[in-house]
Amino acid sequence: HDLLTQQHARIRLAETPRERREADWFFHELVMRQSENAFLLRAWLSLANRVRLFLHRHPAYEGGGGAVITNHERLLDALRGDPAKAEATFRAVILESGFFRIGRPVPDCLRTHA
Repeated sequence: HDLLTQQHARIRLAETPRERREADWFFHELVMRQSENAFLLRAWLSLANRVRLFLHRHPAYEGGGGAVITNHERLLDALRGDPAKAEATFRAVILESGFFRIGRPVPDCLRTHA
């Protein structure tokens, strides 16, 4: 997880939103690659460009530096522990972030995963 911790530090030190976006994007790709899960990596690679386009055009992404840092710290902490906890944390972060970006709360039917 040293590479992830180093990449997280680059995000914290980024001076512009563009630098933060690029460092953040690389952080997520590192997570997928270090998972050693071929299915997860293929899914990420097949969706990555579409997600990137959406996020780079979404106004919440520009001002979301604090949330990005907080989410990454949650993810890094989870990766140091139990795999089931890590999976639950990743699922929660993805759901919370995704619904935040569309301006809606996480639906009750998904709350058990968030």
